[in-house]
Amino acid sequence: MPAGVLRNEMEKPVSLKGISHIHTTFSFDGKVEIEKLHEFFAGHGFDFVLMSEHIETLDLARMQEIYDACERVSTSECVFIPGIEIDDLHILIFGIARPERYDDIESFTQDCHARGSLVVLSHPVKIRKGIPPVVLPLLAGVELWNTRYDGRQAPRPANHDLLRELRKNAPGLVAMCGMDFHNYSDFSPISLELEAASREPRAILDAIRRGGARICSHGAAIPIYDDSPALAMLAHRVRGRIATVLYDGAVGCYRGLKRLGFRVPRPIRRGVKGIL
Repeated sequence: MPAGVLRNEMEKPVSLKGISHIHTTFSFDGKVEIEKLHEFFAGHGFDFVLMSEHIETLDLARMQEIYDACERVSTSECVFIPGIEIDDLHILIFGIARPERYDDIESFTQDCHARGSLVVLSHPVKIRKGIPPVVLPLLAGVELWNTRYDGRQAPRPANHDLLRELRKNAPGLVAMCGMDFHNYSDFSPISLELEAASREPRAILDAIRRGGARICSHGAAIPIYDDSPALAMLAHRVRGRIATVLYDGAVGCYRGLKRLGFRVPRPIRRGVKGIL
């Protein structure tokens, strides 16, 4: 971004709305170019976006291009913070510095962590063989809610259980949410809301790391925090269990019909996806 664009900030903390786990055409499965994506999220009132481009098809030059593109499109109203997704390690790395070298994913991850990036466990439902041991000491958070894999109604209860278990050894782990956005149809009414010292990427990452971000749905914080009413927390867990059954049932039905050669009409697919 142009030098000084984000420097003129107020001394008091600023309230910001953001989201994480967003892909552009820099990812092999992303459908929206970064300029269009910035216009879209800025138009929906987002102050920051934590990017997460798939590393599988990237080399050093391409990763540097991602970093430069995030700086180029960022404005004082909406900051794009560069990041990488590594499926082999089940992690998202938010706030990468401009890469200087890329030898392998493990050394790259270690270097990003050493340089202040935020390492977050991604879509826990996809983790089949356990969390890679190399990842555990690096984690700052867990993607409690991924609307692509958990649905749009509530986080998956198993994700709550995983976060609770991991916090036994790492009490500071934070809860994150992400859209796993590849195309406009993946947009969902969730956000991360926080207060940061400024709109600078480092201030935003620091606020998240300190546990200052709250997961919101339709603009209201979901009741998973210590100051949430007990009854609301219970109701939310029940809602999550029901929503997970419905979502997994719909996905299973769709996949079963597909295997049998039946094609579910697009309007029906979009309608179900928009609800669940």
